[in-house]
Amino acid sequence: MQHRERSTEPPTENLAGRVYSTEEIEAGRLYTVLWQDLDKAARMLPELAQPALDLIETGLGYLPHPCVTLPEEPSIRLALHKHRRGDWDETICHQRLLSSLKRIRNRDMRHNAEPVYHPEIYQTYAATYYPYGYAVRQRLVHLLGYEPALACSLMAELWVRKAVAGEPGLLLMEETALDRRAITLIRYREVVLARGKKEADGSILPCAA
Repeated sequence: MQHRERSTEPPTENLAGRVYSTEEIEAGRLYTVLWQDLDKAARMLPELAQPALDLIETGLGYLPHPCVTLPEEPSIRLALHKHRRGDWDETICHQRLLSSLKRIRNRDMRHNAEPVYHPEIYQTYAATYYPYGYAVRQRLVHLLGYEPALACSLMAELWVRKAVAGEPGLLLMEETALDRRAITLIRYREVVLARGKKEADGSILPCAA
């Protein structure tokens, strides 16, 4: 998978023009890159920084915002280092890396772990349906191979709509990293609604390359 530079802008669930509640502002602290995370990542095996990012992108199918990945990047670099040095065999290394990747996925999905979205999100979905709502939903239906429940796909559709509004040509492209993030969210929420957050946090990574 070709590596793409990640944006340092906040993730796309921050919808333009929204008035955030106190709870949402508190949750938004997730997207602050803490200095201690930056410092630890800078010091831990910096020569493995890019291989670690490549592994995250391959393992998830997309590369999340740095504030999501930084807490796990040192652990991933250490696992790569120990495997290359022969301290850990393939099985142990795979288990450690998979655990780190799931923690990154779960951190990225954290805003979407409650079973019911705030009514404002549904209002935004309806108000911004045109002109790309139908095309975006059909794109995700095609990529998934089935039609997901709106309770599972609502925010994922909003992510893709916002991107398409800025670059309509995305609808003509093959599967993109944004599509894979959207699919990851849909599959994660399907498990949240069926079996709860704990099960969702341990669920498979659906878009691994």
